[in-house]
Amino acid sequence: MQHCTRLIALFLLLALALNTTFAGVVPTDPEPSPNCQLPAPSVTLDYVTPTSAQISWAPISGAYAYKAQLADVTQSSTNSQDVNTTSITYDNTLIIPGHKYEFKVTPYCGPDDPGTESLVLKFTAPIIVIVDIVERECQSGSQTSDLVHFLPSGGIEPGAPVSFDLNYDGGVIQFSARALPDGNVRFERVETSTLGLVCIPAQSVVSGCSSIVIEDSDGEGNQMIASFYATTVSGNRFLNVGYMLPGAVLKKCGTKQGLVAPSGVGMDGAASGSVPQDADATDEQAQTSAGSTAPQQGQMQIQAMPNPFTHTLELRFDLPVAGAVEAMLTDITGRQVYREHLGDALPAGTHNYSIPGTALPAGVYILSVHSAQGVVSCRVVKQ
Repeated sequence: MQHCTRLIALFLLLALALNTTFAGVVPTDPEPSPNCQLPAPSVTLDYVTPTSAQISWAPISGAYAYKAQLADVTQSSTNSQDVNTTSITYDNTLIIPGHKYEFKVTPYCGPDDPGTESLVLKFTAPIIVIVDIVERECQSGSQTSDLVHFLPSGGIEPGAPVSFDLNYDGGVIQFSARALPDGNVRFERVETSTLGLVCIPAQSVVSGCSSIVIEDSDGEGNQMIASFYATTVSGNRFLNVGYMLPGAVLKKCGTKQGLVAPSGVGMDGAASGSVPQDADATDEQAQTSAGSTAPQQGQMQIQAMPNPFTHTLELRFDLPVAGAVEAMLTDITGRQVYREHLGDALPAGTHNYSIPGTALPAGVYILSVHSAQGVVSCRVVKQ
């Protein structure tokens, strides 16, 4: 009994000591860490198509990580991701044609220690709006094999029209394309065109098309002649060729102001897109039938072999400056079917990668390679 009493007394003394001053020092809580003073990153919209977007920001020295937040204003939803890179790519699970978005990023000093968040970046997944016009004149039409066509901006007004003739088997469609202030593209069709035009709808909440398809009717039904869709890169608008049937001829023409037809709007539309080759270029880079880009000094060059392919597509590209590179495949409606980040700091020089294609349906695709120098694309065919 005496032994048990001693043990209890010893336990009570120990418990008392843990809450008592030792050597005149009073126990205190740990000092809180100072507030994170990291500055706000500068954000850039690298590109946006109807079904994908890439956003990057300037690196902040001392940042532990970044919290990227993308808000879909159209459907009132928000996606938040913690990343340790200075860019983020969104695919068609989050980017929807015609939807409006707001993006911001916050650097963190530690897991629960945020710095200053960036300014809000606002953008729209571009769509194509279709109207009928009664007049459009080609001043100097010449055949073009370019897949990406720059559309000049008009500021708060629609930009100057870029006009085209598409000819196939005696049929023709004449149209112009303009950059709109809201980030979209207007497709102005001349009423006397003999080839048919089909608007591929985007989604129910957006009135419009994810792509423009040109058709020709024959005894066996309608045949797709070509498809077009829009993209935005660094604030610049582009009209993209998604598909061109062999034998079809596209001519790029002069620019005369289109007159809206008395009947008014034929139909509204939304765009889908592939990625332009150079965000700042006003001349498009020609594509070859071999699935490679025409040489331009100081730009990344790509080649895809074999073209057509059946199982594996071999990508070869020459990187002029070391940096991050990403490869992407989109179908003719602009839907992303493949994406791979090839590296954050690839050295300058020639690189080779294999892209699996066995599971892809037969058809035409746009292969795009993204780097700090811009985006280079070529058309490939899966058999």
